[in-house]
Amino acid sequence: MRTPAAIWVAGLVVLAGAWGCNDHIQPPPRTVAEYQAQLKQRLNYPTQVVVAHNLQRALNRTVGGPERVKSLELVAHLAGRDPAILAQLADVLTQTDAPPGVREAALNILLKNDYPNLAGYLARVLPYLSGNDKLRQTALDWLTRHPLPDALADVVRIWAEEGGANSPNEQRYRQILRQISGKEWDQVVMDELGNPAFTASSAAYDILVRRLSEQDLRTRVLATTARSDAVQVLQALIGHFDYLPATGAELSTASVVLRAHAAEVEDAARLAAAWRRSGNYRFNIRDFHLLSCLARDPLRTEMSREQLVAHLSQALVRREHVPVRRSQQVVVTDFDRQAPQLGMADLWNLYLLDELLRKPHVQTGMGVMAERDRADRARAWGGLIFYRNGHAEPQLYEPSKALGENDLRYAPTLDVLRLARDSLCLFHAHFEKAQNLDRVGPTAQEQADLKADNLYGLLVTSVSGGSFIGHYYNPQGQVVSLGIFPYGPSPAAAK
Repeated sequence: MRTPAAIWVAGLVVLAGAWGCNDHIQPPPRTVAEYQAQLKQRLNYPTQVVVAHNLQRALNRTVGGPERVKSLELVAHLAGRDPAILAQLADVLTQTDAPPGVREAALNILLKNDYPNLAGYLARVLPYLSGNDKLRQTALDWLTRHPLPDALADVVRIWAEEGGANSPNEQRYRQILRQISGKEWDQVVMDELGNPAFTASSAAYDILVRRLSEQDLRTRVLATTARSDAVQVLQALIGHFDYLPATGAELSTASVVLRAHAAEVEDAARLAAAWRRSGNYRFNIRDFHLLSCLARDPLRTEMSREQLVAHLSQALVRREHVPVRRSQQVVVTDFDRQAPQLGMADLWNLYLLDELLRKPHVQTGMGVMAERDRADRARAWGGLIFYRNGHAEPQLYEPSKALGENDLRYAPTLDVLRLARDSLCLFHAHFEKAQNLDRVGPTAQEQADLKADNLYGLLVTSVSGGSFIGHYYNPQGQVVSLGIFPYGPSPAAAK
């Protein structure tokens, strides 16, 4: 059998000879229709030349998407069962920057021709095919015919992308796992969660947490030998915090945080237990930064829930507030009305953020940031707030470039989101104009982003040339107004 390189070289030699002799000779066909037309005109090139030419076009990132798809279709028409050709087509699946339709076309050809080495590529492509159910079904058919143990991690990743137990392909995935392992799906996934060599632990946990009761999952986790990082972290979370993550992403965050702060776990756990005894508190990994810092701060006096509520109520009632309206309705932002539903982490966050926004140097910094934001139309401003030196401290970070030039919405980079795992909250500003009353309070998109990232948030919005308002919000959808604060004197004025 000729290798892909041999096919490529032979094709180029013939092409060079043909085009070198006559510049007006018709080029090789690039679509099935062109190929069939040239056959009728007896202008047909050797098959290997047509295949080599179109294989090069299909792999070429500078060729447009529709043209690449047509070349793929012609390659499949002429040599779709050639293992050497299929192996080269598989390279298209690794091109994450390929135009829409190109990877799908390559995958469809590989699936239909039963390419046996496809397992390692599926997870890269299938999650993006939610709108192409026919192709997804073809892929599941392939997995059913090829229940290879090496494909197990890919199957788990793809299954987790489908959502909960009501997904239309639920029974197909369970069947594939049974064929791969000879065991029921839940035992397979649980076994792999405890396997230190398994590469899809987050996806495996997503599958389990969406399908098993919390008590059943706790029992299974505690009964599993802690060989893998995932099970070790889960057992530590249950033992120290009486907590099971709600998602695989939370589990990944917990793994990073607990490994980085192993010496602080005991202290954080003791404070979390005290909060649980006070009522209306359930630990979440996003609280670890706050808990560990408070527990190890010798100068910070412990406060009960009642003390926090009383202090905040007195502080916030004195300030002026601005109504937040969404879809012609007023959003409840009053602290007193929401206090019974706020947890201990919320109350401490509000306490620390209230302290922060009252500081003159912070108010001055907000004024400088507002001036620069209004002068800069290309980006929104934001960052993270950490507990440092006994207080909340803000740190600015550049926005992600994913949204392009966007002065209205702060999008944190992936690096900032990683740092956010060990912070009090995300903060961002609506400072694009001085009187920004129509943009007071977080938007629906900002609230959805916060929930997806499992963070707390602080939004500051300019309400006049001399003042701004702060709003705290959490993943549960609660928004609390911290009131209006003055911009401090600018550094230039202070001089």
